[in-house]
Amino acid sequence: SEAEADPQSPSSKNIAEPEPKVAAKPAPTPPPHPSEPKTPAKGKGPPLSAAEEREQSMSRLSSFAPWNVPYRPHTDMAVFWHVPMSAGTTLEDIWSHCYGLVEANEIGVTLGHDADEELMILRFEDGGQYVNVDATTRDGLARAREMGLASSGLADVTLTPYLHDAADLFLETGHRGKCLALLRHPVDRAVSMFYYLKSVSPSDSPIHDMTAEEYAASPYCEENWMVRFLVDRPEGVLQWHHLDLAKEVLGRKCLVGLVEEFSDSLRRFEKYFGWSDGDGDGGSEHRSVTGQESREECESRLVREGDNRHVHPKYEEGTEAYELLKKKNGYDLMLYEYAKELFR
Repeated sequence: SEAEADPQSPSSKNIAEPEPKVAAKPAPTPPPHPSEPKTPAKGKGPPLSAAEEREQSMSRLSSFAPWNVPYRPHTDMAVFWHVPMSAGTTLEDIWSHCYGLVEANEIGVTLGHDADEELMILRFEDGGQYVNVDATTRDGLARAREMGLASSGLADVTLTPYLHDAADLFLETGHRGKCLALLRHPVDRAVSMFYYLKSVSPSDSPIHDMTAEEYAASPYCEENWMVRFLVDRPEGVLQWHHLDLAKEVLGRKCLVGLVEEFSDSLRRFEKYFGWSDGDGDGGSEHRSVTGQESREECESRLVREGDNRHVHPKYEEGTEAYELLKKKNGYDLMLYEYAKELFR
């Protein structure tokens, strides 16, 4: 029976009994936030050259197959590079509740499952299925690697902002990662981040009473988040070669979608990974996991309701807030223009 299946066997997934209550998603917490650029600390040895940085980064990411190499369902695992405030949470909900995919994000370690000693799929009463690991933190990814997530075959898609740490999941396993990403205009994303942080910050937080202009000029504002996370450089000054490396990583390793082309991006992911042909657990009969609506109705509802959606003002180009955020995220803006070329 499924309850007795080998938890490491991809042919018979170990599914735990439903939890007595639907597990609520963890309370909102600020996404990973690189520190402000600073001069590298002394005593850490000479900085790497641009060529050495590239070699180090691409070598670590070698366990991700190029996006234009065909997906192999039995040995490859989809890894969604989750850029905060870029409709990633909505996409997670669609994959889980409309497609029926098994996800590895942070939900699988709720209700004390972060102490589990073997991998299993947790099936909740709302129909969502999650592996009992946390792929949204570096420590969680290290635990997932130790437990053999990549070779287990349990997760249809792993969701994380840490692409380099996720690459380590596949070391010495014979399995490969396949990166997909959904990108949003960096200024729009930064504005959403500001209003999100205001909504979750306590009343005594400096951000709580800030204007968008004050936030954009403050050390609390992100600076080129996408480039930093693609090259694994959360601190320090960015240079042109970091942008070049970020473009190489994105262009060679990731199947790219755009928030402004959400429906087309969703179809692109679905077709590439075969999530619509009925071969996977979530693709059959094109119904949501509850069976009460079609997959298309489920998608439309979640896009409309938008889990983690925040209504806030929009700043047009030329306004002070827009120009400050544009200046602070110049490398990300150039990366985004490159992503639009990739999408075409």
